[in-house]
Amino acid sequence: MGTTARHIKSALKTLLYFGVDGAAYRLHALLPVDEHKALFVEMHDTQPPNDFALVMDELESRGFSCDYACLHKGQGARYVASCVGMSWRAARARLLLLRDANMPVGCLPVRDETSVVQLWHACGAFKKFGLSTTQKIFGVGDDEMARFPHYGNTTLATVSSPEVVWAYEEAMGLEGQGAVQALGVSRTDALFDEERLAACRAQAEKAVPAIKDKRVLLWAPTFRGQVTAAEAPDTLDVAELRERLGQEWVLLVKHHPLVAERPSVPAGCEDFAFDVSDSLPIEAAMVASDACVSDYSSLVFEYSLLRRPMAFLAPDLADYDDWRGFYYDYDQMTPGPVLATTTELADWAAGLVPGACPPEVDAFRERFMCACDGHATARIVDSALGGQSPKLRGQPPEFRGLSPQCRYDVSVIVPVYNAEGHLGRCVASLDAQTARQDSFEVVLINDGSTDGSLALCRDLAATRSNYVVLDQPNQGVSAARNAGIRAARGRYIMFLDSDDWLSKGTIKALVSTFDRYADQIDLLALGVTYTIVETGATWRHKRDTWLTHTGVYPLDEYPHVAQSTPTVCIRNEGAQTPRFPTGMRMGEDQYFNTKVLARKGVLGYCAKARYYHVEHEGSSRWLWDAPKHSFEDMMRLYNTLLELAVNTPSMSVYAYSLILYNMGWRLRNDLLYPEFGDAATRERNHERLYGMLRQIPQASWEDSPYLVTAQRAELMRRAGLVDEPVASTHTTDNACVTFANGAQVRVGLPALAVRQVRRTRHVLQVCGLVYGPSLACGSQLELVWQVGSQQVAAHTCRKQVSYAEQGVDVDDAWWFEADLPAMGPYAAYPQATLDGAPVPAFAVRLDVPANNGKRITADVRLFGIQPLAALGDALYLGTLKGLPAWSAVWPRIACQLRKRLGVVAGRVAKLRPAGLPPTNSTATETE
Repeated sequence: MGTTARHIKSALKTLLYFGVDGAAYRLHALLPVDEHKALFVEMHDTQPPNDFALVMDELESRGFSCDYACLHKGQGARYVASCVGMSWRAARARLLLLRDANMPVGCLPVRDETSVVQLWHACGAFKKFGLSTTQKIFGVGDDEMARFPHYGNTTLATVSSPEVVWAYEEAMGLEGQGAVQALGVSRTDALFDEERLAACRAQAEKAVPAIKDKRVLLWAPTFRGQVTAAEAPDTLDVAELRERLGQEWVLLVKHHPLVAERPSVPAGCEDFAFDVSDSLPIEAAMVASDACVSDYSSLVFEYSLLRRPMAFLAPDLADYDDWRGFYYDYDQMTPGPVLATTTELADWAAGLVPGACPPEVDAFRERFMCACDGHATARIVDSALGGQSPKLRGQPPEFRGLSPQCRYDVSVIVPVYNAEGHLGRCVASLDAQTARQDSFEVVLINDGSTDGSLALCRDLAATRSNYVVLDQPNQGVSAARNAGIRAARGRYIMFLDSDDWLSKGTIKALVSTFDRYADQIDLLALGVTYTIVETGATWRHKRDTWLTHTGVYPLDEYPHVAQSTPTVCIRNEGAQTPRFPTGMRMGEDQYFNTKVLARKGVLGYCAKARYYHVEHEGSSRWLWDAPKHSFEDMMRLYNTLLELAVNTPSMSVYAYSLILYNMGWRLRNDLLYPEFGDAATRERNHERLYGMLRQIPQASWEDSPYLVTAQRAELMRRAGLVDEPVASTHTTDNACVTFANGAQVRVGLPALAVRQVRRTRHVLQVCGLVYGPSLACGSQLELVWQVGSQQVAAHTCRKQVSYAEQGVDVDDAWWFEADLPAMGPYAAYPQATLDGAPVPAFAVRLDVPANNGKRITADVRLFGIQPLAALGDALYLGTLKGLPAWSAVWPRIACQLRKRLGVVAGRVAKLRPAGLPPTNSTATETE
């Protein structure tokens, strides 16, 4: 659908749902609510479906008048007329009862006296739906769901087990509201009524007499494609199944009701396979069967109540997961074998013992259907009418509910030190949260501020009932956070610095996600975006390379996630809640996180939550950015991580990776080496550092993504792990360096960084560095720039790259200078050889536009953009022509370079080199 068509469709929907329907509702709502009227609203079926039948009977037994409205969705003018009529009738109903997503009801201005009850048409939580699918092919966009709420106005949604409450809250956008309750599913009551079960069996035998003398296999797949164009799958070979099972079994085929064009039974199989999609209700087909085969249908939850075997024919599992996705891991969740072929299915069915119930079916039933006990209908009606329902077996553990001392879902801990100028932005993000304000508290800890921060905190608390203010002498950020932990009254605790802020859906998403994985995790991480307010530059934390989706990440499988920042949410355990180390001024966040993660070795991640962290001179960490203040803290952290690696083998790779991550950013910020004190002190501290480095296995050195090749080689040489390099070999993927002691280390390919470009009328002067550990093995580097059909040789020489300049201190870099033609247009490519052997080509291109006679008199310094091979796009020098003084425009140009090239240049606003990023990823690791 084109953009114009989408806009027209959106405008028509707005006119219908908010205009015409809303007007009809408001007009009839001038009359009082009928206290004994219930309106059942269905999108497609002209007759009340089974999902409504028992609830209707229960309400009528209590004196209610039950009305039914079918909206005839997809039938044009009839749908419009039905929506308007439904809105008129709904205005005076005490109860509105639904069984599916319903935009017409979700968009109504429902009066307070009316309750909207979502009975839902499925049990459990299998394939995703609603808001859970907005990032899937199946789903609609976030904007569409927000504008036309499918589940708006819901006051009660009933589900089959406490286990799945979180999924329905996520799908319906009801997190933290208490609207989703595990009261059971009404229609399942029929499966506990022996008379009704007998009637279902008789109904099935009348419709398909062949089932009387044979075992019955039920094939009940879900649909494929969109709801409006549902198709049946072609994954089952009925003819092959008949050939294998026809002597003992018959097959009942029950297609999804949304499938309009169903495949016919193959010729010659009419005595074996029977399509009962129209002739039998699903309850009768289930009761009549001895075993069930499905794929992704939620029917299997109800089928588990019959305690019969199930199998899952899912050859297109990967495609379906991409299309729609699941709430749980498919292979681990299914209470039966997952099969790929009809042959496998036939083998499974042939081996079934009549009447036996597999133990995994009982476990599945207990987990996902424990609220369905034959009395769900009465509980649902009681709750819908405002009554209290008895506590069900299988309710979540107590820690998932609010204990007496935990009045909130989350406590947000905000240390405040001289934050008068920026605390308002932080608070504004908390005020804008989609979570209810009374569901979380904000604990502001004034840590001895000397400005007006304390008065500001008290003013904020005076107008916000969920704010608490603590005041203490200046003790540092760790002591402030610990004070907040002691005072926290939320089930969970998260940390927010006073100059940072949160995306508006963060708190709601955190609570929902932690509740979902509460049994598996102790720490839940947020996505982090760094920003320089002065320039508007932003970049995401390096760990986003691995943390791509909400879920649980075992650290032995994801050792490089580097959870080093305080952007986390933890469980509030009262006096047992971990504390930050108050004796550390740097690295306390990594120390704290590691202590928590070491308990289970698992990191939780919430992709829908985002933390915005500000980088500027006023941030507290920069007050201590000097080795003499940080060395002891650094060594304390490293020794803790080494101890963890020894005592907890499953955490060893993560611990080593975190050490190298920490070293990487310290190298780039001149914070690693202990260059302070007298000579004896320096020598002693250097040996402490190198002794620690020698305990890191070579595999971790080679696998670490946080060190550029030059940094890795430098640290390994300093630690005595390798001798001088003597030879190197290059492939298109990497280089292998051989050292004098026979050790071999795989390293990345050499990189080329353009450092300066000066354009005159006749010459384009280009100079920079070619570097990498493998280059130390050769005696002569030759570099040629291919300019169109010409070759221009560059002058090269060895260059000692100073630590302060580039964040490394190695002697394996080569400096190059080349004078290229100034006249364009042309594209120039560098080619290198080392001692006559070719080095794999650098993917660097300079696009030079036609010369317009103007000059660039200032240097173009591309600090931090390395390697240019990672850019992928051309470096357009022509965009720099005719600019005013370079120092005045650099911040703006740097921001544009980031947007154009997809890289981060570091603290470019300071006009100083920030070191070389370690990888080709657009995400950069920043402490």
